Amino acid sequence: RVYSSAQIVKVDGNDGSRPIEGAVFGLYNAEDNSPISDIPSDEHGVVKASGLGVGVYYLQELSNTGYEVSAEKYFFEITKESS
Repeated sequence: RVYSSAQIVKVDGNDGSRPIEGAVFGLYNAEDNSPISDIPSDEHGVVKASGLGVGVYYLQELSNTGYEVSAEKYFFEITKESS
């Protein structure tokens, strides 16, 4: 079985060099939109989803204190080759 991870970095929209800590992203299975987990960004703005099997997923921002929440979905795929 293949397990892999994916990550994005949340930064200030006006200052791309400033990471945002504490933004919460939902991890979803893209095939049926089922929620998997909620992942907060760390002090470096990193949101890391790990232990994922082969499949298509997306991350979507759920909350972000002091900032506007983006409705964008960040899709990614885990394949046998991505491990």
